[in-house]
Amino acid sequence: MTPQLLFVDDEKNVLQGLRRSLRCMRHDWTMHFAEGAAAALDVLQNTPIDIIVSDMRMPEMDGAQLLEKVSVDYPSTARFVLSGQADRETTYRSIGPSHRFFSKPYDGDAFSEAVNRVLEARRQLSSEAVTAVSRLKCLPTPEATRETFRREMAADSRTVDQIADVVAADVGLSLKVLQLTNSSYFGHGGEVSCPRQAVRMLDLAVLQELTDQHRLSVGLVRSEHADAFEALCTEAVEASGSDPLGLFSTLDRMLALTDDGACLGDEAPSAAAYLTSLWGLPASIVSVCQSLGAKPGGAEQTLVA
Repeated sequence: MTPQLLFVDDEKNVLQGLRRSLRCMRHDWTMHFAEGAAAALDVLQNTPIDIIVSDMRMPEMDGAQLLEKVSVDYPSTARFVLSGQADRETTYRSIGPSHRFFSKPYDGDAFSEAVNRVLEARRQLSSEAVTAVSRLKCLPTPEATRETFRREMAADSRTVDQIADVVAADVGLSLKVLQLTNSSYFGHGGEVSCPRQAVRMLDLAVLQELTDQHRLSVGLVRSEHADAFEALCTEAVEASGSDPLGLFSTLDRMLALTDDGACLGDEAPSAAAYLTSLWGLPASIVSVCQSLGAKPGGAEQTLVA
């Protein structure tokens, strides 16, 4: 079955433009076009959608509200935003329920390539594993690190470099800021693989608001795995000392310890590759994740507290 994509916008002419620009993909994707959120929900009720691509500014139910509902009712569906400049508050609300943000006007070739990368990564996983990864809004951060981050953000004497150091010492925080800077949530977009660079691109004012709204990190609910999870984070940070990409060397095992991670099993390396593809991280990071299953200490040796 060909992948099912759903495009949502309240302007008919925008949908017609998308239909024309993506005509070259009609043999690779089955595409549905919905004029507004209500029409989109009708499609979702009757069709298993792999990826939904929504505008932000729509009447009655905006894109952030639609994607939040989709994240609950259809958690395996990948959730993208394709929108013009949204106001800051709406952008903040979209960060949790969406996986990636594309700006209008968009590069059709780059968009199609990004979608195909996600679809290929999905094909490597069972439906249960796809759902487990798609539900993640943040990779958990150890509680001690979360407290350090909150304290540093609240300090009057804080500097960008100090905050960047805290972020770069945690896999979850690093992944989140890289998700935001590699997508167009704040008008950036591009190939950014260094967490410190990502922090500098976001700036402290944005980081403060995201911290206040609890959009940058979450704790680990499965507390019985807290020690093992923190050990994996420490291992990753130590590995990044000799190779910056080493920060992602334990991502498969960390995913296996998340709330829904028990279902991953030997799919954990592919799940790590899917997560980094879904969030739009650079190919260099995705490639590291794709190689994890072949390395000693991969997901098959997941630590359990």
